[in-house]
Amino acid sequence: MTPILHIDEMLEPHPDAVALLVAALDADPDALAVGGRVIAAGGATESCGGDWTAKDGVIAFVPFEDAEARSCRWLPPTIVAIRQGDPRWLFDDQPRFRTVPDAIAVRRAEALPPSLAELARFYKSHALVPKDLWTLAPALTGLPAARLLLELADARGEEWIAEQWATGGLAPLFKKQRTRPLHWWERRPGK
Repeated sequence: MTPILHIDEMLEPHPDAVALLVAALDADPDALAVGGRVIAAGGATESCGGDWTAKDGVIAFVPFEDAEARSCRWLPPTIVAIRQGDPRWLFDDQPRFRTVPDAIAVRRAEALPPSLAELARFYKSHALVPKDLWTLAPALTGLPAARLLLELADARGEEWIAEQWATGGLAPLFKKQRTRPLHWWERRPGK
Protein backbone atom coordinates (compact mmCIF):
# COMPACT_ATOMS: atom_id res chain seq x y z
CA MET A 1 0.00 0.00 0.00
CA THR A 2 1.36 3.42 -0.95
CA PRO A 3 1.41 5.80 2.03
CA ILE A 4 -0.22 9.21 2.00
CA LEU A 5 2.37 11.94 2.46
CA HIS A 6 1.59 15.35 3.88
CA ILE A 7 4.13 18.16 4.16
CA ASP A 8 3.02 21.56 5.46
CA GLU A 9 3.57 24.20 2.77
CA MET A 10 5.54 26.34 5.23
CA LEU A 11 8.17 23.60 5.68
CA GLU A 12 11.31 22.81 3.72
CA PRO A 13 12.02 19.07 4.15
CA HIS A 14 15.60 17.79 4.05
CA PRO A 15 16.24 15.75 0.88
CA ASP A 16 16.06 12.37 2.64
CA ALA A 17 13.11 13.16 4.95
CA VAL A 18 10.38 11.57 2.82
CA ALA A 19 12.41 8.40 2.21
CA LEU A 20 13.04 8.08 5.96
CA LEU A 21 9.32 8.44 6.72
CA VAL A 22 8.29 5.85 4.14
CA ALA A 23 10.98 3.41 5.34
CA ALA A 24 9.88 3.84 8.97
CA LEU A 25 6.23 3.25 8.07
CA ASP A 26 7.15 0.14 6.03
CA ALA A 27 9.30 -1.20 8.88
CA ASP A 28 6.54 -0.96 11.50
CA PRO A 29 3.27 -2.60 10.39
CA ASP A 30 1.58 -1.62 13.69
CA ALA A 31 2.15 2.11 13.15
CA LEU A 32 -0.78 4.00 11.66
CA ALA A 33 1.45 6.94 10.77
CA VAL A 34 4.94 8.32 11.25
CA GLY A 35 5.99 11.92 11.63
CA GLY A 36 9.21 13.82 11.27
CA ARG A 37 10.85 16.51 13.36
CA VAL A 38 10.09 20.15 12.66
CA ILE A 39 12.84 22.67 13.28
CA ALA A 40 11.60 26.22 13.95
CA ALA A 41 13.01 29.15 11.98
CA GLY A 42 15.27 29.93 14.98
CA GLY A 43 16.84 26.44 15.01
CA ALA A 44 15.08 24.80 17.98
CA THR A 45 12.95 21.66 17.69
CA GLU A 46 9.33 22.80 17.34
CA SER A 47 7.75 19.36 17.48
CA CYS A 48 8.53 15.69 17.07
CA GLY A 49 5.24 13.96 17.80
CA GLY A 50 3.30 14.62 20.97
CA ASP A 51 0.50 13.73 23.29
CA TRP A 52 -2.96 15.07 24.02
CA THR A 53 -5.34 15.44 26.91
CA ALA A 54 -9.10 15.85 26.85
CA LYS A 55 -11.23 17.10 29.71
CA ASP A 56 -14.85 18.23 29.71
CA GLY A 57 -15.05 18.16 25.91
CA VAL A 58 -11.89 20.25 25.32
CA ILE A 59 -8.79 18.70 23.76
CA ALA A 60 -5.26 20.10 24.14
CA PHE A 61 -2.33 18.91 22.03
CA VAL A 62 1.13 18.93 23.61
CA PRO A 63 4.09 18.61 21.21
CA PHE A 64 7.27 16.82 22.25
CA GLU A 65 10.10 19.32 21.91
CA ASP A 66 12.96 16.82 22.03
CA ALA A 67 14.28 14.75 19.14
CA GLU A 68 13.59 11.24 20.36
CA ALA A 69 12.29 8.28 18.35
CA ARG A 70 9.23 6.97 20.19
CA SER A 71 5.60 5.95 20.03
CA CYS A 72 3.10 8.72 20.55
CA ARG A 73 -0.64 9.41 20.53
CA TRP A 74 -0.52 12.56 18.34
CA LEU A 75 1.34 13.75 15.26
CA PRO A 76 1.04 17.40 14.26
CA PRO A 77 0.04 17.82 10.59
CA THR A 78 3.48 19.01 9.55
CA ILE A 79 5.52 16.26 7.88
CA VAL A 80 3.83 12.86 8.05
CA ALA A 81 3.34 9.59 6.19
CA ILE A 82 0.12 7.72 6.94
CA ARG A 83 -1.45 4.46 5.85
CA GLN A 84 -4.94 5.92 5.39
CA GLY A 85 -7.16 8.75 6.59
CA ASP A 86 -6.83 12.49 6.98
CA PRO A 87 -3.31 13.73 7.79
CA ARG A 88 -4.70 16.77 9.64
CA TRP A 89 -6.19 14.79 12.53
CA LEU A 90 -3.63 12.26 13.69
CA PHE A 91 -4.49 11.44 17.29
CA ASP A 92 -5.55 8.22 18.92
CA ASP A 93 -6.20 6.74 22.37
CA GLN A 94 -3.36 4.27 21.84
CA PRO A 95 0.26 5.20 20.98
CA ARG A 96 0.00 3.95 17.39
CA PHE A 97 2.07 6.70 15.80
CA ARG A 98 5.86 6.83 15.61
CA THR A 99 8.30 9.72 15.49
CA VAL A 100 11.22 9.75 13.08
CA PRO A 101 13.50 12.54 14.37
CA ASP A 102 15.97 12.13 11.48
CA ALA A 103 13.21 13.04 8.99
CA ILE A 104 13.75 16.78 9.39
CA ALA A 105 11.83 19.69 7.94
CA VAL A 106 12.70 23.33 8.63
CA ARG A 107 9.97 25.92 9.06
CA ARG A 108 10.40 28.80 6.60
CA ALA A 109 8.45 31.30 8.71
CA GLU A 110 6.62 31.59 12.03
CA ALA A 111 3.84 29.00 12.40
CA LEU A 112 0.31 30.36 12.07
CA PRO A 113 -2.43 29.32 14.48
CA PRO A 114 -5.16 27.12 13.01
CA SER A 115 -8.03 28.99 11.36
CA LEU A 116 -11.56 28.98 12.71
CA ALA A 117 -12.60 26.84 9.73
CA GLU A 118 -9.95 24.21 10.59
CA LEU A 119 -11.05 24.15 14.22
CA ALA A 120 -14.70 23.85 13.16
CA ARG A 121 -13.88 20.88 10.89
CA PHE A 122 -12.02 19.22 13.75
CA TYR A 123 -14.97 19.77 16.10
CA LYS A 124 -17.43 18.41 13.54
CA SER A 125 -15.31 15.26 13.07
CA HIS A 126 -14.47 14.57 16.72
CA ALA A 127 -17.00 16.43 18.93
CA LEU A 128 -14.07 17.86 20.91
CA VAL A 129 -13.32 21.58 21.13
CA PRO A 130 -9.64 22.28 20.38
CA LYS A 131 -8.03 24.35 23.13
CA ASP A 132 -6.50 26.49 20.35
CA LEU A 133 -9.94 28.08 19.93
CA TRP A 134 -9.31 30.18 23.05
CA THR A 135 -6.17 31.58 21.39
CA LEU A 136 -8.35 32.92 18.56
CA ALA A 137 -11.27 33.93 20.80
CA PRO A 138 -10.10 34.34 24.43
CA ALA A 139 -13.29 36.11 25.54
CA LEU A 140 -15.63 33.16 24.86
CA THR A 141 -18.01 32.76 27.81
CA GLY A 142 -17.43 29.01 28.12
CA LEU A 143 -17.67 25.62 26.49
CA PRO A 144 -21.30 25.97 25.24
CA ALA A 145 -20.37 29.25 23.53
CA ALA A 146 -17.27 27.63 22.02
CA ARG A 147 -19.33 24.74 20.65
CA LEU A 148 -21.91 27.10 19.18
CA LEU A 149 -19.23 29.27 17.55
CA LEU A 150 -17.65 26.19 15.93
CA GLU A 151 -21.03 24.88 14.75
CA LEU A 152 -21.87 28.28 13.27
CA ALA A 153 -18.47 28.50 11.58
CA ASP A 154 -18.99 25.07 10.05
CA ALA A 155 -22.57 25.73 8.94
CA ARG A 156 -22.27 29.35 7.80
CA GLY A 157 -18.57 29.85 6.99
CA GLU A 158 -15.89 32.27 8.09
CA GLU A 159 -17.26 35.21 6.07
CA TRP A 160 -20.59 35.00 7.89
CA ILE A 161 -18.78 34.77 11.23
CA ALA A 162 -16.69 37.86 10.37
CA GLU A 163 -19.83 39.80 9.39
CA GLN A 164 -21.65 38.80 12.59
CA TRP A 165 -18.56 39.63 14.65
CA ALA A 166 -18.36 43.10 13.11
CA THR A 167 -22.07 43.83 13.62
CA GLY A 168 -22.27 42.44 17.17
CA GLY A 169 -24.32 39.39 16.22
CA LEU A 170 -21.98 37.12 18.17
CA ALA A 171 -21.85 39.32 21.28
CA PRO A 172 -23.82 36.85 23.48
CA LEU A 173 -21.03 34.30 23.03
CA PHE A 174 -18.38 36.60 24.47
CA LYS A 175 -17.71 38.24 27.81
CA LYS A 176 -18.57 41.91 27.78
CA GLN A 177 -15.57 44.17 27.59
CA ARG A 178 -15.81 47.11 29.95
CA THR A 179 -15.26 50.45 28.31
CA ARG A 180 -15.16 52.28 31.63
CA PRO A 181 -14.79 51.36 35.31
CA LEU A 182 -17.94 50.84 37.37
CA HIS A 183 -19.08 53.71 39.59
CA TRP A 184 -19.56 52.91 43.27
CA TRP A 185 -23.37 52.89 42.90
CA GLU A 186 -23.18 50.36 40.03
CA ARG A 187 -21.19 47.79 41.98
CA ARG A 188 -22.99 44.89 43.53
CA PRO A 189 -22.23 44.04 47.15
CA GLY A 190 -19.53 41.38 47.44
CA LYS A 191 -18.08 42.11 43.98
